[in-house]
Formats: sequence, structure tokens, C-alpha cells
Amino acid sequence: MITRLLERLSGLLIWVGLFFLQNPAFAGGVVASPTEGSLRAAMAGGGVVTFNCSGTIYLAGSLVISNQTALDGTGQSIAISGSNAVQIFVVYSGGALSLTNLTVADGFAAGPSYSNSPVPVAGWGGAVSNAGNLQAVGCVFSNNAAWSYTQADPYSAYFTLPGGFGGAVYNVGSASLSGCMFVNNTATGAHGAIDQFAPGYIDLTGGDGSGGALYSSSSAVIVNCVFSNNLATGGDGATLRGLDSGVSYNRGGPAGAGYGGACCNTGVILVSNCAFAANFSTGGAGGPGPAGLDEVYGGQRGYSGGCRGRGTAAHFASRTVLPRL
Repeated sequence: MITRLLERLSGLLIWVGLFFLQNPAFAGGVVASPTEGSLRAAMAGGGVVTFNCSGTIYLAGSLVISNQTALDGTGQSIAISGSNAVQIFVVYSGGALSLTNLTVADGFAAGPSYSNSPVPVAGWGGAVSNAGNLQAVGCVFSNNAAWSYTQADPYSAYFTLPGGFGGAVYNVGSASLSGCMFVNNTATGAHGAIDQFAPGYIDLTGGDGSGGALYSSSSAVIVNCVFSNNLATGGDGATLRGLDSGVSYNRGGPAGAGYGGACCNTGVILVSNCAFAANFSTGGAGGPGPAGLDEVYGGQRGYSGGCRGRGTAAHFASRTVLPRL
């Protein structure tokens, strides 16, 4: 079984490494100045994009990858920033993105915004949300965040419980990460919510924060990487207070969990020669409940959320290969 997994994941490394060499039809371009406009112009049509400048490129919108695109910052000092407001890369299924010697920083991913009533919505990959093929070599992923937060969905009658998945990288495709650093990235779950516009729809439970730096539910290879000071945090539980037949009540919901301060894997992953330091996961706070019995609801109390952090460095819920060094 282990042999088959290693063969599958080694094949991924080889395929990703050769992919761009086998697609010469994409010409690529050169980024002449550290501006979003120059970067987008060079990326038009895909291909290998190089830089003849140094600096930080601040984005006003996400870079969507639906073809084969490689960004190579070798020889320059290039950072691509989401300014703590923008998810930086979105790789569609069928697309491929290669990043070499770049800093990808201050990306922010959260769910869509509505306006009527609070519903938790998910955040997937502050720096990269990948449903295709991702390769990163010699890159720094820093200060990226994926949040789910209490928002409103006027079209849904039911609450969901999404969380924040992969502060830096969210992977549901294939990912190869080599010689990269992941520093100060966060994944945060939504707080529990009560819909004041439709009081029948209630979810008091906090959402989970999964993978402070990386969340993967598919195939991933991680080699010679460093994970430091990343954080996965569960959301707080909410408290429902009301009056039923003249009797007051309140009910506390359980907190969300934090899974994997550095990594959370539910797919197939190979991790080799990596360092993990000062990564943390923590559960949210339970919603407070009543102090004593309650005539209508039986005195349901708030749930403790403080102990629901799982996997300080990494949480592997599925098939994982960790070779001996």
C-alpha cells in the first residue's frame, strides 16, 4: 500500500515538473514594472512569465488561472500581495500554476457577502485556492488568511457549517511544494449564528479552522519546506436566548475545532524533510448556557470549546506518507 502511494505521489512530482516544458504553445511574457497591470499583461495567454524588476505587486483582484501559467522570480526580489483583502491565486480545474522564487503574502479568502441574515460562509486558501495543478519551488507564503465568518444568505433556508480551510494554500487538485517557507498564516472558523430574519434557522456551533498554512483533500507532495508560526482556530459557539410560553431560556452551542496549526490533510500526502516550529491549533469558546435547570429546554448548558484544538503542527485524517529522514 505504501509503495503504491509513493509511486502515485512521485509520479505527480515528475508530471508537474515536466508539464510546462511540454506546452511550448504558450509564449508567456516579461513583467517590466512591479504593478498589477504589468503582471496581468505578461500573464495573458499563459506560459512562462519572468521579471526584470523587483518590488511588491499589490493586487486589487484575484489572479484566475484556467490555462498553464508559470511565474519565475529568479534573479529578482518579487512579492505578490493581496493587501489583506484579496485572495491572490485561484486555479481552476484543468489549469496549472507554477511559482518559483516568489513571495506570496497578505492574501485573504472569505466567503461571498450577503446582507439579510447571518450564515457562516467558507474561506478557502488566502494565497492559493487550487482545483488544478500547483507547483511552488523556493517560495515564501506569509501572512495569508482564510476565514469563514458569520454572514447572510438570503437564498438559503438552512445553515451550513463551513470553516476556514488553508490559510495559505487550499488544495483539492494536485500540489507539489518544494523548498518553501510558510510563516504566519491563519485559518479561522466562523462563530455560531442565529438568523434574526428567519428565527427557525439556527446553528449555534462554531466552524472549524483547518490547516493554518495548508489544507489538502486530494494529492500533495511537500519536500524540504518550513512551517513556522501558523495558526488554525475554531469559531466560538453562539448563545440562543428567548422566551417560550412565558418561560425564558438560553442555550449555548459548542465551539469549532482547530485542526492542524500547519497542515490539515484529508487526502493523500507525502511529507519529506520538512521542519515544523511554533505552529498552533486551538478550539473556540463554547457559547454560555444557563446556570441551572430550565423548565422548557431542560437546562441545556454551554459547551466548552477550549480543548478542541487538534494537531498542533499537523492533522492527518487520511492517507499520509512520512518517510524516515
